[in-house]
Amino acid sequence: MSSITFVNCFINPCGFFSFNSTINSELGDTYNQSTSFGTTYLDDFSKFNVVIHPNPSNGKITLEMNEVNRDRYNVTINNLLGQKVYYINKDIVGFFSHDIDISKYGKGTYLITITNSSEQLITEKLIVE
Repeated sequence: MSSITFVNCFINPCGFFSFNSTINSELGDTYNQSTSFGTTYLDDFSKFNVVIHPNPSNGKITLEMNEVNRDRYNVTINNLLGQKVYYINKDIVGFFSHDIDISKYGKGTYLITITNSSEQLITEKLIVE
């Protein structure tokens, strides 16, 4: 069983920060993971909606974004070990719809992260059953 505790931890709400972790299994395997977080000025992203459907899914999903401001967007899907299983970088304006198939990576929980050129981000959870 694992746990993590933060004591007297201050995080600057105006910038990005990262957690680097190492997971050691009882079998001697080691997994390194780096996870970055950031804050978003909500008005920038409230102008469009992100819809991922179906969720939960069999690994085949559709990503839709509505009323998107013109920008270059990165869509990344990582498993919970931080391994990238999907990536696209695309100029988007208005409505965007994209079919994604990550079924070959198996069942589990994935994180879909969408960033723009200002490094503002949205992260959504995807369940593959």
